[in-house]
Amino acid sequence: MVQLKPGIQSTFQESTLKFYLNGTKIKLYDPNPQWTLLDFIRSQDDLKGQSLDAAKGCGACTVVLQTIVKAFDSRKIKHVAVNACLFPLIGAVGKHIITIEGLGDAGHPHPLQERIAKLHGSQCGFCTPVLSCHLLMASGAILTIQSRAQGKRDISISDFFVSYRTTKLPDDAVVVNIRVPLSPPEAREIIKAYKQAKRKDDDIAIVTAAFRVRFDNDDIVSQVSLILAAELDLKYDVPGGMASYRRTLAISLFFRFWHEVVADIGFGKVDPDLINEIHRGISSGTRDNHNPSEQRVVGKQIPHLSSLKQTTGEAEYIDDIPRQHRELFGAMVLSSRAHAKLVEVDWTPAIKSGLALGYIDINSIPKDANLWGSIIKDEPFFADGEVFSHGQPIGLVYADTALQAQAAARAVRVDYEDLPVIITIDEAIDANSYFPIGGQEHFYLETNAALVIPNKEDGTYEVWSSTQNSMETQEFVAQVTGVPSSRVNARVKRMGGAFGGKESRSVQLACLLAVAAKKTKRPLRCMLNRDEDMITTGQRHPMQARWKVGVQSDGNLIALEADVYNNAGFSQDMSAAVMGRCLTHFDNCYEIPNVLLRGHVCKTNTHSNTAFRGFGGPQAMFFAETFMTAISEGLNMPIDETPTQKYLQTRRLYTISPNY
Repeated sequence: MVQLKPGIQSTFQESTLKFYLNGTKIKLYDPNPQWTLLDFIRSQDDLKGQSLDAAKGCGACTVVLQTIVKAFDSRKIKHVAVNACLFPLIGAVGKHIITIEGLGDAGHPHPLQERIAKLHGSQCGFCTPVLSCHLLMASGAILTIQSRAQGKRDISISDFFVSYRTTKLPDDAVVVNIRVPLSPPEAREIIKAYKQAKRKDDDIAIVTAAFRVRFDNDDIVSQVSLILAAELDLKYDVPGGMASYRRTLAISLFFRFWHEVVADIGFGKVDPDLINEIHRGISSGTRDNHNPSEQRVVGKQIPHLSSLKQTTGEAEYIDDIPRQHRELFGAMVLSSRAHAKLVEVDWTPAIKSGLALGYIDINSIPKDANLWGSIIKDEPFFADGEVFSHGQPIGLVYADTALQAQAAARAVRVDYEDLPVIITIDEAIDANSYFPIGGQEHFYLETNAALVIPNKEDGTYEVWSSTQNSMETQEFVAQVTGVPSSRVNARVKRMGGAFGGKESRSVQLACLLAVAAKKTKRPLRCMLNRDEDMITTGQRHPMQARWKVGVQSDGNLIALEADVYNNAGFSQDMSAAVMGRCLTHFDNCYEIPNVLLRGHVCKTNTHSNTAFRGFGGPQAMFFAETFMTAISEGLNMPIDETPTQKYLQTRRLYTISPNY
């Protein structure tokens, strides 16, 4: 039996809420009607397998709900998958809830949990879809290939094929087969098809051609070539590009087809070089079904060490660490303006409401400890009289529960005096706002989370953080708490994804909690919700390039000059290093003898952008392929000419060896 004492007065009409959880009968007295099913499940110390991610139905918190359905004189059990973060707790009345822990544990896993673990179905493990698969099996589903025979009908291709990549078929239509009617032998008609792609297997064709001809004289070749050239007048911005090359390729395929047909029937003279094909050998391979020896590593299937813990819900992430004695929960108070002066920050509503026990802000740490950064310390932990980005932290409130802390943060009243705002790279260029491609959200499944535990006896701090950078976590926690780094133990359990997004931005949350832990002398915990994480942590850098390239008429590159801009946000973070990597990759794999590149890191009133997998390289290579495509179109030279042509002489690979 479980008893709860919610912080908000219940309006639920029933005095007792009854349901089953993993086979155990649960009775709740005076339940909080605002609680979701996930709030209750995660309040149990031994049920942490259902993760809180977006709180918007992403499926990381899926549970199976069993209900009894009566039909005439029979009773059946119905299995339904629900998102526990959206399902109200009071909706569980009279039902049986199965969590991932209800299937098995690492010592005795359910066959489904074991298969997912051993066959590499879990990576970071934060949202391993065990219960979704279990629901399918529990419902008695039989997976078969759906038959569409009854809905089949013949359609002429001219009736549904409207234009390039455009058809009139409905979204749920399936092409069962394609039938090409053949003419009788006396008609002297021949049909052949061709496909030209960039690689031999599994590739979208540049041009696919099918020809059907009835024999006539040689004049048909020139006549058809003219007709094809007129009909294949592709626009410059046609999807897939290479408009000129594709038109020429289609005509070439017909020319080749003509010579093949002439050679087959001995109709006239042919050029054998035009009809010789490069035949690909049949792919083959071997498979060793025997288990490799214990000494062999290559070829041996080795599930990662945490896989069974992840599929059984036993893997602990930061927010799964058991609650500490007298632990508090933190919630950040964030700016709702992109650039403004802070006229007044009124904490009274949060305190008087009884939700918050206290708060910290710029006055809680020494002025010289307020700045941080991975390379240059130019970003404040707390806004000091002025905010420079929507989502910049102003302070942090702490309370007895996470829900109370979040409600208290929303209750804080902030008055602003708006200032001019710079958002885009173009606006930064116009405003000359520098430090002397569109962005991309990391969207790791586990949002930033941290737990700080102060030790009263020796003044040390134990910091648990979902971070890629425990070193800077230790360094800056020591800075804001005023203790030596040796008294800060920064620890990482596992991360539910990161991709560079937790290389620097995770440090801030740990430091804010450390300041509150120092003030209250109690453990502090916080896991950002998805909205808070996305507006505070930064993304891949949006970039813009303005380039000039010198090229000879034969296609040889001789010079490149470019100004490259990235949107750093309101602080530098790793923007300078990202720009350096971008400039290194800007010429891609092309040998250009004369290069002048200038990088500009733009300061804007947006969140501070940060590291992302690729670290500026993908944007640079996109720019390079953009100007190479422009060259090929401007000189009417196909970008994929054979390596023997002069055009590709500028594409020789070379190695950059940096000097350290």
